[in-house]
Amino acid sequence: MENKNIKTINGLGKACRIISRIAMVFCIIGAVCLLGTLVFVRMIPTDRIRITGNADAKIEMDFSGMPINEGNAEDIMNAEGVIENDKIKIDDFISLDYEIVEIDENKAEINLKGDFSQLSKDEIIKEITFETVSAMLEVICMAIVFGFAASLAKAIEKCETPFTEEIINKMKKFGYSLIPLAVIGGVANGSLLSMALLVLVIIMVINIFAYGIQLQQQSDETL
Repeated sequence: MENKNIKTINGLGKACRIISRIAMVFCIIGAVCLLGTLVFVRMIPTDRIRITGNADAKIEMDFSGMPINEGNAEDIMNAEGVIENDKIKIDDFISLDYEIVEIDENKAEINLKGDFSQLSKDEIIKEITFETVSAMLEVICMAIVFGFAASLAKAIEKCETPFTEEIINKMKKFGYSLIPLAVIGGVANGSLLSMALLVLVIIMVINIFAYGIQLQQQSDETL
């Protein structure tokens, strides 16, 4: 008679395999679409790009506990890399005119104005290219992870016991496949430390599980 728990584990393995395969297909489609976007963007001549519009904003900067005046407020922003070539730098391709219109003991109020037609078209293309390549690499890594997850789930779906060398090996491959995704996703999202910790915990649990199986096998052989 088939063990009820094993039947449940097999059923969960089947569900995980189906979901992982579907997710992997979507990731592959996404990677192909991003590749097409990258090729399209790189083929656009910069002289064909037309950028129009104006920016007009007001920012209040709080320097609580640090007495400031108009001069050292600019020095602070210069030191932080906010001001470049007498303009406030928002991104690599966005620089806006600014005017400090009001200052008190703790705050600086700044008016920002800019003409989008002055934006660097080459820098915009570079930024789009970088973001697209990053997204494509992340999606490819996700497809690989889902592929290993599907392989592991398939082994679990057909197993009579999850405590086998085959399943442990597939678990380890799945765990190690998370490393590239954690690095790329962590760098892109600014959460490298938390992603690295999560992956290390998963790999640690897998290896503890593997060691437990090894001890169980030694115990069975002794008996």
